[in-house]
Amino acid sequence: IIVHNCSLASIVGDPVFQKYMREDPGRVHKEYAAELFKIPKDKVTKPVRDRAKNSFVFATFYGSYHKKTAKALWKDVCRGKNLTVGDGGVWLKDHLLSVGIKELGDCDTDSRDDPMPGTFVHHVKRVESALWKKFSVYHDWRESQYEIYRKCGYIELPTGFTISGLLSRNNTFCYRSQGASFHCLLWTIVRLQKWLTKNKMKTKLVGQIHDSLEGNSPPEELDDVFNEASRIIKEDLPKHYQWIVVPMIAEIEVAPLNASWYDKVPWTEKNGHWSPAA
Repeated sequence: IIVHNCSLASIVGDPVFQKYMREDPGRVHKEYAAELFKIPKDKVTKPVRDRAKNSFVFATFYGSYHKKTAKALWKDVCRGKNLTVGDGGVWLKDHLLSVGIKELGDCDTDSRDDPMPGTFVHHVKRVESALWKKFSVYHDWRESQYEIYRKCGYIELPTGFTISGLLSRNNTFCYRSQGASFHCLLWTIVRLQKWLTKNKMKTKLVGQIHDSLEGNSPPEELDDVFNEASRIIKEDLPKHYQWIVVPMIAEIEVAPLNASWYDKVPWTEKNGHWSPAA
């Protein structure tokens, strides 16, 4: 169960970012996958979208920049045999070669030199610049958090916690956004566990990874557990934290009985019943 990071959009107050989160939270990752790899949006597969999401969009939002993100993306491209243009299409690295991007380029973080045109890092820098023009309010918010910290010596989270001590520039905005998002997850876990106990459910909550809650459920309890978790995330959480102005989303993934979490697939809800997504 993933508590989708719509809380970030509420915190930073960027109207463009909030519009993305309200209409289709996954659209931003798909759009930047298309931009990064120079492919049509309808040819962006889930593995390619996930690489753009994890190695570029989230990384950039949380303080990384083109020399680091380009290096990570290029590593993905060179190793990811499942990264193709469309299902069963050409390998992504071969596609980049066909559009003139033949090498990564210089990613020395100690160098102030601009990347050479024609390299992948030069292309990623251009995509990064366009991203911050689109999400300019978010960009300015990040800068303001560091200035607040320099003036006050601490930062305040919208969940009521205060963080002080020696913080880097990236720490100031990452703690404020990711810390609050994590508190949203913890709040959800506590409420869900109380419901499980009250209703004498066999489902066990067994772990937490970043913004995800892991659990083990007998098949006959899945609908009830998912419906309650989704209700807590979508209805109760915004009532408790009134700064949440972007609707929260619960993403559900399930692994088959006796299989590992590696085998999990997305599930969707229809009329209170959950089943594998089409």
